[in-house]
Amino acid sequence: MDTTALSDLLVSQAAMEGARVQLRSLIPGSHVEFFASLDLVHHEEDYLFVHAGLRPGVAPGEQKENDLIWIRNDFLNSDANFGKIVVHGHSVIDRPILGKNKIGIDTGAWRSDVLTCLMVDGEQRCFLST
Repeated sequence: MDTTALSDLLVSQAAMEGARVQLRSLIPGSHVEFFASLDLVHHEEDYLFVHAGLRPGVAPGEQKENDLIWIRNDFLNSDANFGKIVVHGHSVIDRPILGKNKIGIDTGAWRSDVLTCLMVDGEQRCFLST
């Protein structure tokens, strides 16, 4: 790596750390406590809600935190039966994806200004988007 690229990387890391510290200072402590209290997986009837997805072949109760938050291709490309329909985000798509084993709802609000939510009532599903 040349020194220019290394310098840019260090500036970027310093800028990101500064932004992280500034953002954290603006979030009320009660909000931080609330988010910290949330489970990484939420079960509701026939649905399982996670941030990124599940590792195929691993029981929902035995999933690793890193996979629940960061997994992408292994989960997205899987037709595995997870026991429930997995509702997830983390992988930005133009419009919600409704599959037999998963529902993707991350329409990239941070860059698209389109926030999508899924409403479920048994087998009835509908999406709301901004």
